[in-house]
Amino acid sequence: EAISASSRPNETVGEAISASTPPPLIGACENSSIAGLSRTNGPTSGGFAVTLLGRFLGTSNDSAVQVRFGSQSSGEVTWQSDTSIVAQVPAGFSDLGSALRIDTGQDCYIENVPRTFNNVFSYDRPMISRMQTASSVSTEGGAKATITGMNFGLGDFTPVMLVDSFYKGYEACSTRWVSDSSLISILPPGVGRGRTIRLEVGGVEASQVCTAGN
Repeated sequence: EAISASSRPNETVGEAISASTPPPLIGACENSSIAGLSRTNGPTSGGFAVTLLGRFLGTSNDSAVQVRFGSQSSGEVTWQSDTSIVAQVPAGFSDLGSALRIDTGQDCYIENVPRTFNNVFSYDRPMISRMQTASSVSTEGGAKATITGMNFGLGDFTPVMLVDSFYKGYEACSTRWVSDSSLISILPPGVGRGRTIRLEVGGVEASQVCTAGN
């Protein structure tokens, strides 16, 4: 189902999404507009198709048609009509309602200012499935913990595990990105099994909490 989006020119939030088409006409041109997307969020691994629905999105299925999600170019782009473009979403990371930026690149007599539409797309939040530690965890700290889950990103987005140390509240732990589904963290002193943990990736908090040693 298409989701409507209001336009806010020259404003960018989170991962901007931009689409551009080749200059198809001589003389005056119309501003592109987006009415909605066929899908408004998805996993950080990308690889799925999103249909952009709007107006004045080009006049032919030209190889020069491009769609960008933030700084990342999409995969295959298929022009369907001047009201519809299908793009393969690249891998990325953002929990924010991202801005959709449209730039047709048409050769107008006046400067063509790109249009920006906010809160139209986001990548899924990180999610913790489980956390594993050694069978015995010393309260002196230094124990390695492996966190498994999903949507940790296909690159290092500076994950941070926070552990409830009871007396000090939540403490940040040294955390290393391994893959989109795996992280390694070192427990701080004073933390044993059974303590509650939280996870933040790229400043985005995971949708679940877990307990150390589970």
